[in-house]
Parts: sequence; structure tokens; C-alpha cells
Amino acid sequence: MHRIIIILWSLIYLSFSGLFAQNAPLTTAGSYTGYDASVSIPLTVSNFTNIGSFNLKLSYNPSVITPISIVSSTILGGNFAANIRVPGEITIGWYDFPGISLPDNSLIFTINFVKVSVGTSALLWIDNGYSCQYNDEDGNPLNDIPTSNYYFNGSVTFLPGAPHTIGPHMSACQSTVIGIPVKVTQFNHIGRLALNLHYNTVSLTYQSFTNNSGFPNLSINSTSPGTIVISGLVPVSGNEISLADSAVLFTLYFSYLGGTTGLSWFDDGTSCEYAAYFGGNSYFPLNDTPRTTYYIDGQVSPILITNFTANNFTPEVNNPVVFTDNSIGNPSAWNWTFSPGSYVFLDGTNAGSQNPHVKFTLNGSYSTSLTITKNICSNSKSINDYIHAGTPGLWTGINSNDWNTPANWHNYLIPDELIDVVIPLLSPNWPIFNGNFIIGTGCKSISLGVTNPLN
Repeated sequence: MHRIIIILWSLIYLSFSGLFAQNAPLTTAGSYTGYDASVSIPLTVSNFTNIGSFNLKLSYNPSVITPISIVSSTILGGNFAANIRVPGEITIGWYDFPGISLPDNSLIFTINFVKVSVGTSALLWIDNGYSCQYNDEDGNPLNDIPTSNYYFNGSVTFLPGAPHTIGPHMSACQSTVIGIPVKVTQFNHIGRLALNLHYNTVSLTYQSFTNNSGFPNLSINSTSPGTIVISGLVPVSGNEISLADSAVLFTLYFSYLGGTTGLSWFDDGTSCEYAAYFGGNSYFPLNDTPRTTYYIDGQVSPILITNFTANNFTPEVNNPVVFTDNSIGNPSAWNWTFSPGSYVFLDGTNAGSQNPHVKFTLNGSYSTSLTITKNICSNSKSINDYIHAGTPGLWTGINSNDWNTPANWHNYLIPDELIDVVIPLLSPNWPIFNGNFIIGTGCKSISLGVTNPLN
């Protein structure tokens, strides 16, 4: 009886040892970590010898990825059928009798996925004894137990994009210290940051910064004029920083010298970059392309911008001139000055009027200045030789005999083709013009030896 049992066990052993004389190939699902909207995952094999057919089943997380196609490698050949009708599962069947052999690490299939959401989907082989099964060229099943020794899982991880970093658009008072808050949105689980900000040193001089968010190891380097380099590092994975939308990451303080300057983020690929921890203590840079989507430039401009005009730039002496304030910023106070001081305010206006009326009592060239004020802010503008009071084209010759010297003309302006020129008889110097003088080009007409030119 014992002899019969031993013989039966020997036959069973021989039967199964012949059945599983060959092991199944090693099948590996690839992995991906990144931020692309779509990804191709390779399925590769090793020890693929005299294989006639196989069935494979792979699971995935449909809330993270969706398969859109399964493509057989040309090296595999044969016939295959793929099924992705069941959410979360992919089945692949293939046969080619007689069997074929492939080099180790050969690509047999590519599964193309598209992103559904940020997150991770494991790619897990499902083997219930026959759902993952290789057969030899005669159709005999090959040993694939334990499953973990023959089917190697993969994963797809879609990382989030980088935060949006926002430089403000703000107005400031000239000659004051201003704080420029840099805000962020979508600032989630950040472990490292690097930022590079450019500005115009004609308008701003860097002073200091405040770490409003408490991001660890945040430091500012401003050794290069016009450039601010910001860096920060969370030293231990698991302590990443998240901030509410529109939170102030840090504030930069500058002396504002006036004018308008851009606050421009400079990104050469790594000079502006955010990273998250992934896989222990390793960082993975987050997507920040295109730059203008993730790094929003700012600007600093003056609260007040002084500007003005006049209704007559060449008035006769004692004729009124109306000055108009065209300043930006809704100033609340004005202070007008003219030089030299031979002028009089008219019609009840004065130096503090927004739009004063002025007459100039002596001929000559006058500079005009306006200072405007609003609360604690002030701004000024001056224009030399803005007004030329006097009779156009009247020669005085009080400076020299040079035609092209402005001071030799009554209103301190050299005539042009529209001006009638008058040369008084008793001028201390009669004009000399070097070169060819053409009536109609150098002036409209000339009257010589006039006795009473101002009558």
C-alpha cells in the first residue's frame, strides 16, 4: 500500500515538474512621475523564451488616469486583444504559435494614459491563478508563483504645478521707504523654492525683507544691483509648507527714488523654481511653464506725476498766459514758480492755484516749475526756457552779432520760416549769418533799420 502511494506521488510530481519545467517571463510595468498631461507606460519582459501565448491583467486608479490606447510592440508580432472597458482594469491577450523568444528587457506593449487629476495611481498586476498567465509554444502554462517574483508593479504620479507668484502693481511716494508684498496662490506642500526678481535701480534701492510666511531658511541675496535672489528650504520631508491663496510669502523693502519700474521675474529654467518632496528626501521640481502663467510681474509707479501746459509759449510782454495742470494722481495742492521773477499773477490766481493766469513783464526766456502735493506725497517738474516772452523776430543784438544766438532775439527764440524779422536801426550789434541765408527758409521776411520796432 505504501509502495502504491509513493508511486502515485512520484507520478504527480513528474507530471507537475514537467508542466512547470519552465518559469514564466519576468514582466515589468513602468513608472512615471511628473506633470505632463499624458504619459506612455512601457510593459517590458525578460526571460521571454519560446512563449506561445499569455494573458495579463493590470489595475489602475481611474480617478487619477484614464487609458486611451494599448499599442503592441512590433518586436512581439502575433495577434493580441486588449480590453479597457472595465474602469480600473486592463486586460491583454496575445498568442503566436509556434512560440517566440525575445531579448531581455524587451518592450512588448505600451499603455497610453491621460491625466484625470493630480495624484498617484499604482499599476498593479492582478493574478488569480489564470488572469496573469504565460504559456509555452505547446500551450502549457508556465510557473509564475509567487506572483511578486514574476510580475513587477509600476505607478503613475502626476505632480501639481508650481504656485503662482505675484508681484504687485502699486503706487508710492517718491523719497520714501516702501514695502512690496509678494503673494502666492496654489502654494501646496512646497519643500524648496528659488526666485529671481529684477528691478530698475534708478527707481528702487533695496533695503531689507520680512519673512511673512515663516517658510524655513528663507534668505535674500541682493549683491547684484537690480537683482534679488530668494531661496528657501524645508530640511525634512513631511514638513512641507502650504499657504492660503493670496498669502504674503515675503515683503521686500526699498527706498523709492521715483519714476516707474517693473518688478520682473527672471526664469532661466532654475532661477525661478518650486519643488516638492517625493520618494523620501528627494525633491521634484514642479511645472512652471509657461513662465507668465506662474510668475506674474509687478510694477511700482509714483502716486503723483506732475505735468502741465500753457496756452501760449511765445506771448508778447504783459499778455496773459493760462497754465493748466495736467498732473496724474489728483493732487490737492499746487505751487508754481517761474524764473526769472519778472511776472505777475492775474485774475485772482496765485502760486497755489491749480491753473494760474500769468503775465511776464520783461522779455526773455522763462523756466517753469510746478510742485504738486497729496497727503504726504509730493512731486515736481521743471522745464527750462518753457516760455519765451517778447516780440517774435525782433532783433536786439544785446549779446553779440550772431544770428543763431537766442539771447540776441527779443523773445529769445531764433526765427523760422513763419516769422517776420525786424532789425532796429539802433541795435548794438547787427546780425551776421554764417552761410547762405534764404528768405522763406531762415525767416518769412526781413525789415532793416526800423526806427521804433515796438510801436
